[in-house]
Amino acid sequence: RLGAIRSRHLALGLPDPLADMDRVWWALEGHKRRWGKVTRKRPVTINMLRWIFKGLDVEFTLDDSIVWAALMLAFFFLLRASEYVHSDSPSQIKGRGLHGNDLQPLQDGASTKRFKDADEVVLRIRGSKTDQLNLGEFRNHFKAQDATLCVVQALSWVQGLAPERFEEEADLPLCRWSSGELIRREQILSLIHI
Repeated sequence: RLGAIRSRHLALGLPDPLADMDRVWWALEGHKRRWGKVTRKRPVTINMLRWIFKGLDVEFTLDDSIVWAALMLAFFFLLRASEYVHSDSPSQIKGRGLHGNDLQPLQDGASTKRFKDADEVVLRIRGSKTDQLNLGEFRNHFKAQDATLCVVQALSWVQGLAPERFEEEADLPLCRWSSGELIRREQILSLIHI
């Protein structure tokens, strides 16, 4: 907060309000020593995704397929964790997250039933922290030439192993283990941090 106040003063051409306040700077340094520096979050890279993919059997194992689809959706649609998997955070809004009926496969711009035939996917985000009016929004992504790094192909693998997630269970969270238990944010993070 002090940094923001100082920055605003300097931007407006006003004198530095912390210029002769050595005790403030000492207190901040003491705070860093006691509580440590903030650990920086590292971005997920294409090489990380390729490495994770090598350890998965996405065509024949539902759990691997759904984890890969979750990673592809998160990466290519720039989703926050609360927008696609379950979090134990008390601030998570009930009903938020990705459901089967939030994804629509398209072929040449027309709706189709199967992701296998699709060349595009449209995602409905019900609401997010970045949605100022919290009305939800739609985003689309096209099929990629590289099948391993393609969100459409990832959803096709899930639909091939669990078609019910896009039909009779379409109103339930998509990112569930084969046991029906919700995939948690921490479980996805553990894959990325390996």
